[in-house]
Amino acid sequence: MDHKQWLAELTTDTTNGAAEKAGITPATLFRQLSRGRISAENVIALSRAYGKKAGDELVHTGFLERSDIEGVGIESALRLASSRQMLDEIDRRMGDGHGDDLNTKPSERN
Repeated sequence: MDHKQWLAELTTDTTNGAAEKAGITPATLFRQLSRGRISAENVIALSRAYGKKAGDELVHTGFLERSDIEGVGIESALRLASSRQMLDEIDRRMGDGHGDDLNTKPSERN
């Protein structure tokens, strides 16, 4: 997406106002817009200033692909989890009345 268009969709504030709200020097934002590209760091700052998720806005501005922020896969998440975290999750599942079917994902349960 064109970065000028992105900023216009993000806020109705002036460029000066948006820069100030995001803690960016207005001259820097004006310069970047005149070149047609806001830096990734400033996209993040602007996103946060306006209550948007920075990852989503980095996708909209072309810095990231959607697959870059979709999250870690289940297998990778399990490898990252500590034994305590895994045991806590098993305990939570057993306590919710669905312990008889451990092969069912929580999202598939009624």
